[in-house]
Amino acid sequence: MPDCNANSGARRVLLTGATGLVGGYLLDRLCHRPDLDVHVLVRPRPGQSVRGRLRVLGAYFGDPDRFAHVGAHEGDVSLPGLGLGASSTKLLTEGITDVIHAAASISFEDSDRNHRTNEKGVRHVLASIPRSARFFHVSTAYVGGLASQFLETELDVGQSFRNDYERSKFQVERFVREWYADTPERLTVVRPSIVIGEQDNGRTFQFFTLYKVLRMMVAFSRRHPGEPFALAYDPDATQNYIPVDRLSEMFGEIFSDPGFHGHTYHLVDENPIKNRDFGVLLEEQLGCRIVNRAPDESSRALNRVSVESTAGYLAYLHGEPRFDCSARNQLGSARSPIRFDRRYLEALLDFCEQTAWGKRLAISR
Repeated sequence: MPDCNANSGARRVLLTGATGLVGGYLLDRLCHRPDLDVHVLVRPRPGQSVRGRLRVLGAYFGDPDRFAHVGAHEGDVSLPGLGLGASSTKLLTEGITDVIHAAASISFEDSDRNHRTNEKGVRHVLASIPRSARFFHVSTAYVGGLASQFLETELDVGQSFRNDYERSKFQVERFVREWYADTPERLTVVRPSIVIGEQDNGRTFQFFTLYKVLRMMVAFSRRHPGEPFALAYDPDATQNYIPVDRLSEMFGEIFSDPGFHGHTYHLVDENPIKNRDFGVLLEEQLGCRIVNRAPDESSRALNRVSVESTAGYLAYLHGEPRFDCSARNQLGSARSPIRFDRRYLEALLDFCEQTAWGKRLAISR
């Protein structure tokens, strides 16, 4: 596979959140383009440098040196000035033409963390880049909250929210739109739904949201084969998932074509799976029996603990908006349907088992 080659081309790109799942896949797609000079903002970890983190990410994609030529800058979006040194600050202030802002906290409950990373983070990024830079903002489809239908052209429709994450991302997107009110052509917003593993093989390096529920249900079905698992849900409600490689493919098309800039895109499954159908797939794969009710004292302790510990995510089993995809459907990469079927669920579960739910992946630790 080719290395990433920095150059002095017309587009100098800053990517935040590069070591996260979405950011990592975007980096892997964009850094191979010879017309782009790609730079990333990365927080160091104890005992692991910024370059070290990029090597771990590169190893996941097949080569530790895959991102060796990417401009790496130690920083943190939660800090004023992004916590950058003088040389990096000069580069970003004078040379950046495009910013992809994928850094985010996805905590449902930690409002302080969401405020620091999401709300303060976007303010710090915008204050640190040229006003002329194009801004590609990774939002979420769930800024639609509890709206029954949500258009790509809408934001504030008086919706309420399930959790602080949705509320925080809504506030961020509103601020970004106000920032670019006089130059809306410079702002492109993508709103993914729930991001999970690759379409064909289930590969991922983050095991949050759906994965926590699947892991507990796998444990329950193994400890208590054939016994009912109590889980309250709306059978007609949908679950909207986007494989991370499909998201990356659609974003790459949007980023590459100026004709797609300046709009908002729901990067979602246009025909999401219904809960009742998802339940059938789970029963087939796990050999369990799901009963549509909240766990009570008659339920196994593991059942009750599983539901209580994943309550924030399970709230999505009771309904989500119908997401308009008018702009997304203009993309050639959106023509191939997203398939959440038996084969895909099997691929997700197989990858989880092969990696011990991420424990065998250094990057997920």
